[in-house]
Amino acid sequence: MITRAAENGAGRGVGLRGGGFTAVRAAQGYRITLHKVQWSEDLPVFGEIDWPGRSGTVRAHLKLGGAEALRGTLDLEWPEGVAASRATVRGQLGGWAVSATAPAP
Repeated sequence: MITRAAENGAGRGVGLRGGGFTAVRAAQGYRITLHKVQWSEDLPVFGEIDWPGRSGTVRAHLKLGGAEALRGTLDLEWPEGVAASRATVRGQLGGWAVSATAPAP
C-alpha cells in the first residue's frame, strides 16, 4: 500500500485478495486507510497507516478480522529511510498480547 501511494499518489486501490484502500496526501507523505484489505483469503485488515514520506516514523494501527485466533489489533512503527531499521509490533491477537521486532519493510 505504501509503495502504491508513493508511486501513484492519492486515490483508491484494491487489496491483493480483496478489500481496498484510500490514500490521502498528508504533509510529506500519505495517510492510507485500509478497508477490509486481504493479504490472505482468511484475514481481512482494517486500519490506518501514516507514512511520512522518505524520512520520519511510519505508524500503523490495524484491526484484524477473520478466525477468532487471529482477531485483534496491532500497532506498528518503524523509521523510514534508515538502513537496517527495525519495526516494532505491539497489540493483541486472539486475546493474547503480542510484542515483536522485525526488519522494517
